[in-house]
Amino acid sequence: MDGIELLYRFMETSSHSPVIGPPHIAIYAAILKCWRDQNKECPVIIYGHSLMEIARIHGRATYHRVLRDLQADGYIDYEPSHDARKGSKIRLRLSD
Repeated sequence: MDGIELLYRFMETSSHSPVIGPPHIAIYAAILKCWRDQNKECPVIIYGHSLMEIARIHGRATYHRVLRDLQADGYIDYEPSHDARKGSKIRLRLSD
């Protein structure tokens, strides 16, 4: 499955959610960019500061809330590393 198909599926399934808003879409699109940049390997290894920069999210609280929301709604599996040198792992769930 390619990134456009994943983004399309995300937009279709999230369109009725009262929780999903512009920051969620921006973070999800940034995750897809990282996934593509990493040769579509899963899990995607992400670094918070990089993902925030790509998504144009400036608040760390917003960033963490969005990741929690995306995980709670079943769009991603998020495994934080708690170590800035290692990066966190994200698995895209819509690719199943």
